Amino acid sequence: LQTLVPDWPDYKQDLLKRLQNPATFYLYDPREAVGILLREACYDEAISVTEKFPHDTALVIKVMDAVIHSHSTWVIATSKDLAETIMDAGNSNRYEDAVNYLSYVKEAYLSHDRVEPWEDYVQGLVDTHKRKRKLMKLMEPLIE
Repeated sequence: LQTLVPDWPDYKQDLLKRLQNPATFYLYDPREAVGILLREACYDEAISVTEKFPHDTALVIKVMDAVIHSHSTWVIATSKDLAETIMDAGNSNRYEDAVNYLSYVKEAYLSHDRVEPWEDYVQGLVDTHKRKRKLMKLMEPLIE
C-alpha cells in the first residue's frame, strides 16, 4: 500500500482511529474492518467488533482463527457459548457446527498446555449429552 498511497502511515493511523471509534465504526463493513484490524494486529479491537455482531459466525470464526493463541481465553469462552447453545437446544442439524466450535476450545486449551481443563470440560459434555448419538459420534475425534 505504501507505493499506492504515499502517505499510507498517516492514512492508516486515521483509519484505525475511525475503526476503533464507535461513532464512526458503522461507516465501514464489519468484515472489512475486521480484516484491516487483524492485518494491523489490533486484536482486541477485532474482538470488540465481533461482540457487536455475535450472530455473524463467519466473522467470529475469522477472528478466532487469528487470535486463538494470543487470546485463548476469549476463544474458549466464545466457542463454548456457541457450541453449548447448539447442543443444549438439541439442534441436531447443527451438531457439526457445535463440534467445529469445540475444536477451537480444544486447540486453545492445548496450545497453552491446559490438557486437564480440556479433558474435564469434554467429559462434562459427554456426561451431559451422552444420549445424543449423532453428537457423540461427531465428537469422537475430539475425545481421542
